Amino acid sequence: MIQTETQKIKTIKTVGSICSIKNRFSIAKIISLSRKISTSFFYFSFTLVVLILVSSCNPAKRLLDGENLMASYQVKIDNHSLDKNELENIVKQKPNKAIIRFGNHRYLRFHLWFYNFADIGKPRKYKDWLKRVIGEEPVLLDTFLTKKSTSQLKLFLIKKGFFNSIASDTTIYKHKQAFVTYNLKFGLPYHFRDYDYSIKDTAILNVLLSETSKTLIKQGDNYDEFVLEQERERITKLLRNNGYYYFLKEYIYFDADTSLGSREANITLGIKNPEKKNSETDSIVEGKHEKYYLNNVYIVPDFVAKQKNKIFQDTVLYLNYYFLFDHKMRYRKRILVQPFFLKEGELYSQQNVEETYRLMSNLRAFKFTNVNFEEVKNDSNQHLLNAYLQLSPSPKQAFSTAAEGTYSSGNLGISGNLIYQNKNVFRGAEIFEIRLNSGLEVQQISKDIGEVKSSTPFNIFQIGPGFSLNFPRILFPLPAKILTRNLKPKTTIAFSYNYQKRPEFYGTIANFSYSYNWQPYKQKYLRLSFTPSEINFVKVFLDEDFRKKLEDSGNPISLKRYDPLFINSIQFNLVYNNQDETTLRNFSYFRFGVETGGNIPTWYNQLSGEKRNEQGVYEKFGINYAQYWKGDVDYRFYHKTSPLNKIAVRTYFGIGNAYNNSKILPFVKSFYGGGVNDIRAWKTRKLGPGSLPDSLAGSIDQVGDLKIELNVEYRYNVYKYLNAATFVDAGNIWLLKPNAKAPGANFKRETAIRDMAIGAGFGLRFDFSFFVFRLDGAYPIYDPGYDIGQRWVRVPKLKEVVLSFGIGYPF
Repeated sequence: MIQTETQKIKTIKTVGSICSIKNRFSIAKIISLSRKISTSFFYFSFTLVVLILVSSCNPAKRLLDGENLMASYQVKIDNHSLDKNELENIVKQKPNKAIIRFGNHRYLRFHLWFYNFADIGKPRKYKDWLKRVIGEEPVLLDTFLTKKSTSQLKLFLIKKGFFNSIASDTTIYKHKQAFVTYNLKFGLPYHFRDYDYSIKDTAILNVLLSETSKTLIKQGDNYDEFVLEQERERITKLLRNNGYYYFLKEYIYFDADTSLGSREANITLGIKNPEKKNSETDSIVEGKHEKYYLNNVYIVPDFVAKQKNKIFQDTVLYLNYYFLFDHKMRYRKRILVQPFFLKEGELYSQQNVEETYRLMSNLRAFKFTNVNFEEVKNDSNQHLLNAYLQLSPSPKQAFSTAAEGTYSSGNLGISGNLIYQNKNVFRGAEIFEIRLNSGLEVQQISKDIGEVKSSTPFNIFQIGPGFSLNFPRILFPLPAKILTRNLKPKTTIAFSYNYQKRPEFYGTIANFSYSYNWQPYKQKYLRLSFTPSEINFVKVFLDEDFRKKLEDSGNPISLKRYDPLFINSIQFNLVYNNQDETTLRNFSYFRFGVETGGNIPTWYNQLSGEKRNEQGVYEKFGINYAQYWKGDVDYRFYHKTSPLNKIAVRTYFGIGNAYNNSKILPFVKSFYGGGVNDIRAWKTRKLGPGSLPDSLAGSIDQVGDLKIELNVEYRYNVYKYLNAATFVDAGNIWLLKPNAKAPGANFKRETAIRDMAIGAGFGLRFDFSFFVFRLDGAYPIYDPGYDIGQRWVRVPKLKEVVLSFGIGYPF
């Protein structure tokens, strides 16, 4: 609906006078005004926002005399050498939570609004529930906490080397609200000068001197007590990796001499010796830090926590490892020795213990791993430890079922899985899995049959088995040297077969893959995968009416993509992901993938003198095979604006091209736009390609050779496990080659920006940690499928909103 000028003026006056309405809860009046403005979805949302603003114009209005609501705080600094966010985290008293934050200002204090709303009018049970469950009690200014925050900020600056800093605070009171400002003047910092050692134990001193280049205390750097603490942890780890099993960081201390008169500090590292009891005099005397060596190393493959002191019936020595077990060994000994870093006769090393835990986690046949040490009493001067690797196995066989409901882009359905697992099929901790998948789409898909349009529910059915075998090691054909335990290697062999029946067609897809996965040594967040062979057989039988519809479409891939096809591809993927580092304020995800298919069959055919068929292409097993290359990059960045709120950004670029034996990319390898994890204002495969008019695209699924996408989400907490998000998605797909029947579908640099579709929306996320259920509603605000002057959608209507359900976050 288009507004008249009079309506626009009324809208402006209404928004401008909201905060001055005497009767703040005259909801009926506001709704009435909104109806006069418009009945569209946009102004319905406008009404909801207005109601929240009305109730939050003066959130402190109900406070008693002398009480002041903590409205905002800010930390002003005269030196940007320190992270301002780190300083703000020191402040003891924070205002009420808000959905939207810009700098130090908070808007839409959702929880406080519900708390105040529950106190209005007569008591009701639902109001009491809102107050207790969703509401948040007003945060009243506490001047004691303000002063304490000031002193803590001052202390922090001193620890950072700003010994002459000044910290003060000022509070402005306005309409029973308090606005606190912390003013910090850093002054000039002190710097590290000389770094020396004061250590009686010469053995420990020699260990430290051997790695002086790795010290964190550098001459000329700002004095920083946090760096000193990191140095303590580094030295502790160094000594524990050199046999000092009982060494603790509490033995380390630093002396700082700041009396040099040049804003410099000399640092002296000292290490205290442990105290021990003199058995003869029964007094406490100074002892010595001792190195420990590994004596016997035991592996317990069937450890039960309740039987810690159990005596085992059998002990077998294998490669200097003692295996303790009852009855028969369920695992091959080599599999358990390979990821174990502890060896008889070696110095104790904390790093080897950590590597053992890391690599043992690759053996999914065990529920948990534990490494224990026991001091050995002996008459020699050497200090010894017995090491025990305790492995608690998972049940060897497991059977499970799962069912789930789905709703995406208007398609309602249900699916189920039957899963069988054997977690030690060849006695090498291999995981063998059989999975039967089936699904039923409870949707209505219309198809044209002459002039009659029919629609039938329950009309999409799919079923298929899948098999996979996972080895916790690298297998043939890669060289045996790659068996190195440091890589945390894995080999997966998988096969699946899927049958699908739809009104438009029915067909089958058979898939076989052989892939490797590994994690480079000491690269916690990096994973690599290489698939030397993935094979797909695709065969589809089209309904005749649907075939004619494809032939008449403008997309050159419309019909060709349903031809029987053989795909043999090689893939490589690199993934960097530090999202599990929850202490980080900013974290990211990066994935790079490259894939090529059809080269090996082509080389073989050319060398063997194989002839091309009538269509001028080679065949394999009597079927045309695809030859193509494809690559894509996916980068995601997450910025925490508060412990519960964050901004998430994703950028994606993908491109692929068919050549030699193929004219188009296979449908399963092509790019598409729209969907629950994509540009959510369009249904799956209904966006693009390019500026292809919607009238030409019709209801046929659209795919392309190139894709660009950008997503921005502001995610915020509403209540406990209930989160919400406001998002904007932009992007499109394109064809690389122009086609006369598909105007505007091919990519052009000069028109790429204006071919980018834009959608916006709002979503709810029910986050239960182990499971996230998501509901998103989005509408298009810029549609490149229209003529240039009509692409901006000024007043989206309710029927244009695309609802989608999903599992997990979109990115």
